[in-house]
Amino acid sequence: MTARTYDEFMERYNPDGTHPVIEVDAARIGGRETSPFIVVRHGPHAVIINPLGFDDHLCIDLHPFTSGHDTVAGVMAMTGGRRHTLEETGETVYGYGWPGGAMVAVMVGQRDAA
Repeated sequence: MTARTYDEFMERYNPDGTHPVIEVDAARIGGRETSPFIVVRHGPHAVIINPLGFDDHLCIDLHPFTSGHDTVAGVMAMTGGRRHTLEETGETVYGYGWPGGAMVAVMVGQRDAA
């Protein structure tokens, strides 16, 4: 069973508060000019996360780098226990073989009616 609310997720996966939680307000203040750049690093890899708040959704742009140079990132979504990845792009993420792109955007918004 997956968590259906934010609170359920935190209770299930961070019950004792050991995971650091960093909250960033991506409210639409002035558009792209004022959205924060969040840099996450691991060894030679880095990703610049750029959250953009819009009136009806949140867009999170991911810009990947390895050893300071642009690279590709892949994306995976899970629904009903089934993995979904990008269609073929001509590039793959090293070690995974998944299709990758030079920039990946994650869109968060209300579900469309089925």
